[in-house]
Parts: sequence; C-alpha cells; structure tokens
Amino acid sequence: QRALQKKLAELTPLKRLSEGSDVTKEVFNDALKETMAALRAKVEQDTNDLLAQIASTGGTISVRFLENRISFVQQSGRVQDNANQGAILSGAYCFVSALASLGSMEPVLVADSPVTGMDSFTTEGWVSAIWPFFKQAVFIMTPGERGIILSGPQGIGRAGLEALDHFVVVKRSDEDMTTGVPQTGIMEVHTGREAFFNYAPAGLPEVKR
Repeated sequence: QRALQKKLAELTPLKRLSEGSDVTKEVFNDALKETMAALRAKVEQDTNDLLAQIASTGGTISVRFLENRISFVQQSGRVQDNANQGAILSGAYCFVSALASLGSMEPVLVADSPVTGMDSFTTEGWVSAIWPFFKQAVFIMTPGERGIILSGPQGIGRAGLEALDHFVVVKRSDEDMTTGVPQTGIMEVHTGREAFFNYAPAGLPEVKR
C-alpha cells in the first residue's frame, strides 16, 4: 500500500505537467487562429485598397476571400463567377503585394507577360500602386507589352519603365533591330537601355503558323 501511495504521489506532478501542456497547446492554437483571422482580414482589406487605385478595375469591383478561393464582388454585393483578364491580373498583383507587406523579408516580383490583358490606364495603376511594394522586380515582356506600358496617358508607365536598372533584349540573329524581321537565326542577347527601347518599336509582326 505504501508503495502504491508513493507511486501515485510521484505521478501527480507528471499529470499536472501533462494538463498544463494541454492547456498551453489550446491557448497557442486559439491565439494562432485569431492571428490568422486578423491577418486574413488585413490582407483582404489591403488587396481591395490597392485594387481601388487601379483604373478600370477598382471602384466597381472588390475581392472577397471565401473559404477556398478568392472571388470578385460587384458593388451590389453579388459574387461574380468570373472577371475580365485585366481585372483578374490586377487582383492577383494586389493580393501578392498585400502579402508582401506583411513580412520583414523583401520579396522579388517576377512576372512573365506582366500586363497581358491590361489597357494603358490599368497599366499605369499597376505601375504606381504595385511597383512600390517591391524593391526588386524582374519583368519578361514582349515589345507589344512594352508599348502598352509606354503609352499610358499620364506617362506613369513610361517613367516607371525608364527608371529600371537593367535591360535585356533576346532576339534572333537575323532580325533587324527596328523591324523585328526576319525572325530567323539563332537566339542572341543584347543588353542596355538603347537596345531595349529601340527593339521593334512598332511591335513584332504576326508569325504565320
């Protein structure tokens, strides 16, 4: 009997430790859920604040974070099944930028065909609202997309593009730098501002397949 009492006495602190551990886990889990809910609400609000700054997409629609997806919402509150490509792309940029503002790291924005589906007004909003969130960015664009950025009515896109640091043009060896034809020969790389802004200023001709 004495031996059993001794064992029970020895187990009591362990039991208390186990109970304390369980309570601690519950507190941490509750705190994590509250923190994630607050961050989710902040990212949604910041995404909509940015979207409202982009012409032709903001103001009339907003985004809402549903359980398993992000949806566009009309001013009436009706959830849209879809949106135009420019709005979808703008919403994605705004979401990524809102996420980037949460952490202490400095993420790099990498975008292939960054303004496909955008007009010059939307592109200017993209340059002024999204670019400031990223100290480093890599854009892979066609001459046509470069033209959209340069043609913005307020010159915001042109100013943003000209302020970038490094420019690279990848073209075929037989191509004329101005016309972009003929599109034959091996691929070659040209660096520098002059090559970037002077390559195929009118865009590339359509390739027949």
